[in-house]
Amino acid sequence: MIETGIPKLDEYLEGIPPGKSLVFSVEPGVEESDVGIHVLHHNLEKGKKGIYVVSESSPKNVVRKFADFNWDVKRYENLTIVDGYSSLVGAPTEEKYVVEEPHDIRSYEDALLEILEKNGGQEGVIVFDSLSNLLDMCGEREALEGIERINKDAGSFGFATIYNFIAWPYKEALLYRIKRTF
Repeated sequence: MIETGIPKLDEYLEGIPPGKSLVFSVEPGVEESDVGIHVLHHNLEKGKKGIYVVSESSPKNVVRKFADFNWDVKRYENLTIVDGYSSLVGAPTEEKYVVEEPHDIRSYEDALLEILEKNGGQEGVIVFDSLSNLLDMCGEREALEGIERINKDAGSFGFATIYNFIAWPYKEALLYRIKRTF
């Protein structure tokens, strides 16, 4: 089981089974990525594999977020960062795994599948910094179809997936589909 590291939530959920996904939804103005970072850190501390997918800010912000909590990101050999931001803004990156076409959900799928296939069967967690950003960049329908495929692939490799989501004023039909997907 994948734990969130948030005692009351873990008590309620009794952990997240590998292959399942979870959305942390917040209202605009609330910093959502801290929850995902916390879950990621908790699982890295337990020796699990962690993959963090950035699409809304530089991968360097992941390092800063860890530092904000006095965690040294360099300690975690089991951490992989997937950079879906740098190609979007035309910036150079130091990350090994880069989403070449950040407006295409399949580019995210390709990068993640490559990592999962090299993982060697270790259980872990994938955290997306922003489901909202993926919906806006890749198109709502395409993004959710891709997310369903990502969740299925992640599950077949023993990973749980976690998405941070800002509940902007999307159409009710989209919010319903998000709830159904997760």
